[in-house]
Amino acid sequence: SQAALRVVRDAARAERMTVAARPRGDRPTFLVSGWAAAYTRLWDIARGRAPSQGSYLAPWLLASPLLTVPAGQLVPLRFTPEDPMPQRYEAALEHGYPGQSPTGTGYTAWLAALRVRPAGVVRLYAASTVQVPGPIGHDHGDGGPWLPGGTITEVAGPLADPA
Repeated sequence: SQAALRVVRDAARAERMTVAARPRGDRPTFLVSGWAAAYTRLWDIARGRAPSQGSYLAPWLLASPLLTVPAGQLVPLRFTPEDPMPQRYEAALEHGYPGQSPTGTGYTAWLAALRVRPAGVVRLYAASTVQVPGPIGHDHGDGGPWLPGGTITEVAGPLADPA
C-alpha cells in the first residue's frame, strides 16, 4: 500500500493535482490501504464522518465486505467478473473452499499460480448493492459471488495503463 500511495501521489503531481492529507467533501477518497483500514474508512464515509465524493478502491480491495458499504465505491480492474477466467476462479474457489467469496487478490494469486497474466485493459467499475422494497419479485441483477445482492458494472474505460 505504501508503494501504491507513492504511485498515486506521483501521478497526481504529474497532472498538477493535489492529494489532500485529510478527507474533503469536494473530492473523492482514494483507498490504497489494507482491508481493515479500508473497511473503517468506507464506513466513515458512509456515515458522514469522513466527507467525500465517493471512494476509489485499489484493485486488491475488491472484496464483497468492502463493496457492500454504501460509500460510492469505484475500482479499476483488468477483468470483468462475468468473464470466463474469473468464473473459472470462482468455480475453483468454491470447489476448494466452499462458501468463500472471491476477491481481487485471490484472483490475482490464482492467475499467478496458473502462470497467466491478466489480459484485459484497465477499466473502471462501480459496485452497488441493489435492493427493491416490497414483494415485487423482480431481480435487478446480481454481482454473483463477487457481490451477492448487487452489481459490479463498468462505468469507464479503457483507462491509461498505470504499469
